[in-house]
Parts: sequence; structure tokens; C-alpha cells
Amino acid sequence: MDRAISSYTSSIRSLIHSREQIARSTLSVADPQHALLISMADTPSQTSLPFATEEVAVIKPLVASIGLAPVDGGGHTVEVLKHMRSSRIMHFAGHGLSHPLDPTKSSLLTKDWETNPLTVQKLRQQSLQEHSPFLAYLSSCSTGAIKDHSLADEAIHLISACQLAGFRHAIGALWEVSDQHCVDVARIVYETLKEDGLTDQAVARGLHRATRHVRDSSQSMITRSASTTDAAEDALEDQNTKEKLRDLEREFEAFEIHDREGSVEDRDAVPVGSRRRRQEPLGSFFWVPYVHYGA
Repeated sequence: MDRAISSYTSSIRSLIHSREQIARSTLSVADPQHALLISMADTPSQTSLPFATEEVAVIKPLVASIGLAPVDGGGHTVEVLKHMRSSRIMHFAGHGLSHPLDPTKSSLLTKDWETNPLTVQKLRQQSLQEHSPFLAYLSSCSTGAIKDHSLADEAIHLISACQLAGFRHAIGALWEVSDQHCVDVARIVYETLKEDGLTDQAVARGLHRATRHVRDSSQSMITRSASTTDAAEDALEDQNTKEKLRDLEREFEAFEIHDREGSVEDRDAVPVGSRRRRQEPLGSFFWVPYVHYGA
């Protein structure tokens, strides 16, 4: 990933259709001027996502700097679908659910997801092409997953549903993502859009930068952790060495051998315990699940 920026598409036909559309880097008067931001820190019957609120708070000024007015989605399915029709960007920070049997029932967990879920089927039924929505950012788990392996080639998931609804680009995840790391990924994506504009290249480049940042940060944390472990082990070895020296001195005293009869060099040459073989920590792979679908 250091040499290439990866993007995906649900089908060749979808890619051709996207490429045939004119990519615009600036907004026109006819384009939607809103960015729909949905933060689901608390979802019924689900664990809380404390960083979802922070994520939306971080990207809110960034989308405003792009020229879009942030809109609170409310959190209910009907409200999300309503605001989606007039939004250039939709950002959902919350739980995602990949249905184990029917991928059309995979859903974004809104406040009323238990009675009226925001499913793949409902997203695919939207016709947003007329308003040229630019980006659907699904900051949720498993939005690109299909658990029924017999349908793996059909690309029936939440990411492709957003594209079929009319979004030119979609960002999601193939499996679980870290609540905390989602904040950094989203921030860097929108910072890139701020710098480069709403272009096809900017979306893919932004996600590429974000995933590399999370990867490199994770590796730095592992290195620091390893250094701390080394220091602790060295301290333990020093303590063990001192204990061995004391034991050896007691043995010398028992045989009436005193330090003045030897040389300093000899004493320094007392063997120390060999370094124990460490198990290398597993790397952090929080950056891996993220994918970009688009032109």
C-alpha cells in the first residue's frame, strides 16, 4: 500500500457508468449544499460508541470549510433518508450490521433500527442520481461484508447500496473497525477533501493517507511498547545478576577467597544471564478493513 492507492467497484458496469459522468471539483448552484452527519454514540440494545460523537465534532468544521452546511440527521431511519435527498455528503458514525442470511437486510443501526432498520434494500431504492451526491462515508463495522458466502460475488452490501442509490463514492469497512481509530481516519479523509476539493482522486487519496497514518501510528506504539518491555527485562536481568554476584561472593567467602586476591577485570568478567527470548507483539491492524468504492 506504500506504492499504490486502492479503489474498488461493485461491477465493471458500475465503473463505466461512474466514469461516463462528468467529475466536478467545484459545487454548482444546482448541487446539494448540505453534509448529512449522523452520530450514533448510543444505539438501542447495542454497546455505546463514545468516539462517534467526537468523530462528527471533528469533521463538522472540515465539511463546512469545503462549502457544505452540516446537517444533523436526527438518527431515525426516515429522517436519514429524507435528509439524504438533499445532501452532497452523508457521514454515518455508528454501528453497522451484516445480516448472516440475507445481505439485503444488512443495515446501519439508527435509533429505530429494531422496528425500522436502514437496510441495503431501502438504500438501493433511493434515486439520488439527479442531485449528484458525492460521498457516502459509512464509519461502521462490516459495511462491505457479505456473510452468506454463496452470495459473495454479488456485491450486495451497504457500500454498494449507497453507490446504487446515486453516491459517486462510498467509504466503508470489510469487518470490525476500532471506535477510537475511526476519528483519525475520518479526520484525515476530510482534511484531504478540504485541501484537494471534491474530486474523485481526493477521496481515494484521503483514505489512503488515513490508513497509512493509522498503520504507522500503530507500529510506533508497538515499537515504544517493545522498548518499554526491553527496559523492564534489562532491569530484571540486572537484578538477577546482582543476586548471582552476591551468591558467588558468599561462596568465595566460604572458601576464604577474597576480592583483593583477584583483579577488577576478573570480577567484571562474571558471566551474566543470557537475554530471554521474547515473543514479538502482534501488530495492530486497525487500518486494514477500510475500503473505497468509486470512480
